[in-house]
Amino acid sequence: MKTLTVGTYEAKTNLTTLLGRVAKGAEVIITRHERPIARLSAMKPVAGANRAAALRRIDVIAAQTRPGSDSAKDLIVAGRRR
Repeated sequence: MKTLTVGTYEAKTNLTTLLGRVAKGAEVIITRHERPIARLSAMKPVAGANRAAALRRIDVIAAQTRPGSDSAKDLIVAGRRR
């Protein structure tokens, strides 16, 4: 597996390319001021039982989440108050 090291600016401007390399097996270390701060690596596929459990949890959360009458602006303002 090849490891690439890139700065934050390069990672931001070339994210799509970097993700393509990660999908092919490379690992990317992102640095800020020459210090490693993050690692991009491919995810392992979710096994069947884990996938089913994850989908059930998503369904439960989705059922609990109801669209409200708040506008996007109201939600933004409320978020800024926190």
